[in-house]
Amino acid sequence: MTVVRLARARGRHAWGFDFLYEGRRYQRTVGPTKTLARLAEAAEKRRLMEGRVARIWGVRTAAAPGGPTLAGYLDRTYLPDHVARLAPSTQKTERSMLGKLGRQLGRYRLDELGPEVIDGYARRRLAQVSGAMVREEVARLSRVLNDALRRGVLTAHPFRGRWRRPRARPRDYRELTPAEERRLLRAAGAFAPWIVLAVDTGLRKGELRMLEARHVALARAELRLEQPKTGAVKVVPLTPRAVSTLRALRGSPYLLGGWSLPWVDRQWSRVRRAAGLAGSGLRFNDLRHTFASRALRLPGADVPTVGELLGHRPPYTTTLRYVHPLASQKRAVIKALGESLGAPRMLAARGRRQPTRSAR
Repeated sequence: MTVVRLARARGRHAWGFDFLYEGRRYQRTVGPTKTLARLAEAAEKRRLMEGRVARIWGVRTAAAPGGPTLAGYLDRTYLPDHVARLAPSTQKTERSMLGKLGRQLGRYRLDELGPEVIDGYARRRLAQVSGAMVREEVARLSRVLNDALRRGVLTAHPFRGRWRRPRARPRDYRELTPAEERRLLRAAGAFAPWIVLAVDTGLRKGELRMLEARHVALARAELRLEQPKTGAVKVVPLTPRAVSTLRALRGSPYLLGGWSLPWVDRQWSRVRRAAGLAGSGLRFNDLRHTFASRALRLPGADVPTVGELLGHRPPYTTTLRYVHPLASQKRAVIKALGESLGAPRMLAARGRRQPTRSAR
């Protein structure tokens, strides 16, 4: 018979297992005593937290060992209490951001949102959006967890101090070439209005999907869109191609159907594959970059003007991300610089003259 008991091993400062096997005694050291105390303290904290969460939510501890899921906490506690106190112009943005978090991480319990889960979420999102957007989403998630701490649903923040932000990497945005644009439009089919309006107006896909007839003034050939973050009205003049595209749309209440963003992403993937651009890394937001880059190269265009068309605010530092000089432009600048300097001249060497070795 084997008897196993937890005991101190090899002195007072270590613990391990002491057991008998076939008449012989064995000791196996596991770790220092302070490690055992820390594990026992963590287990006791978890037990107390589980009991408190079970009482708050009216469930058995075995049914919800680590408390509510993120989706359940957002729907039942955070959104009704927190979002209702925000300004009406901010509520829509907050609900949209928290809805993305709920769809991506809603199945996890609050105490499971540790560094590993957040790292996986950040990697998936960095393939879709910018690093600044990922940091903003993780900051909102952290505020949700801090709210759970204040309410006693959590006893410790799952990833505070244990998760490092991903280092910002420059995204390889690029401008759409005319040949690529023609290929996309030929393969787009019913999705062609999305591509035309994105290239000719610089609207985001979220703005395109919510575009209504009241936003369009065809007589003046312009769009008037209210910005949810600032409350300002963005006025975008329309090109003849955009006017004819909008004139042919008959959607109600949304001109482009009001489809969800996942639907837009699926259609964009389908069009890229049909156009033979699936491996090019082309993103839908590159159409917005194409609009800005083309506009900035026009005579009389400047960063504040294009920034207003994109919906940016002074000092228009965000607009500078959309500046993509072409290789031909850089060569033209160097050629003009060389012509201004004139014919090359050899510079006279200065300094002491090296002594010549005398012949022996």
